Amino acid sequence: MARYKTPLCQGRAATGAPCRNRTTNPDGWCGRCSGGAEDTPPPAAASVAAPADPFVTVRPWDGRVVLLTGVIPGFRSADREQIVASLGGIQAQRPSAAVHVVVAGENAGPAKLRKFEQLGVPVMSLSDFTAVAATSDWAEVRFWAAKHPGATEEALALLANDPNEAIRSWARGHANYVEAKGDAAVAGLLAD
Repeated sequence: MARYKTPLCQGRAATGAPCRNRTTNPDGWCGRCSGGAEDTPPPAAASVAAPADPFVTVRPWDGRVVLLTGVIPGFRSADREQIVASLGGIQAQRPSAAVHVVVAGENAGPAKLRKFEQLGVPVMSLSDFTAVAATSDWAEVRFWAAKHPGATEEALALLANDPNEAIRSWARGHANYVEAKGDAAVAGLLAD
C-alpha cells in the first residue's frame, strides 16, 4: 500500500476526504494513518529538505494554540483571531488542555487563570505579550505594543527599528524605552 501525504491519509484515501490527523513526521507523512509494515516508503525526493529561506522569519506562535482572555485594550473581540494569526498561532475558542499559551488581558477570570496554571499552561500578562506582539505581521498589533503603558524594554527595542515611522516614533518616545548603545552611536554620527 502506498503512503499518502497529508491532507490525505491511507484510511481516507478511498473517499478523498481530508485526513483529520494533524500529526506528521518530518517528511510530511501522516504518522497515525499510514503506519504498517506493508507501506512503501516515501520517494527519496520527499525526504530532502528544502533550503531555508533567509527572508522568512519564524513567528513566535507558529502552530501553537493560543487563548486571549479578558479585554485587550484597543482591540475588539472580533480582532483576537487576527492578532493570534499574525503571530503564527491558532486562536482557541474556549479553554481546553490543547491550549499552549494564555494571554491574560484586563479583567481576565481568576478561576480560568488558576485552571490553566494547574494544567501547566503558561499565562502571559499584557506587558509580557508586548514582546511577542512586537514581532507581529500586522502593523496594528505592533503599534498597540509601542503605545502600551507596560511595554517591555525588549519589545520597545524591536519596535524602535520598525519599518513603520509612526511605530518607531511611539516606541522611542515611550517612558520604558532605553536607548541601546548602538542607537546612541548612530545618533551621535548623525548629529555630526
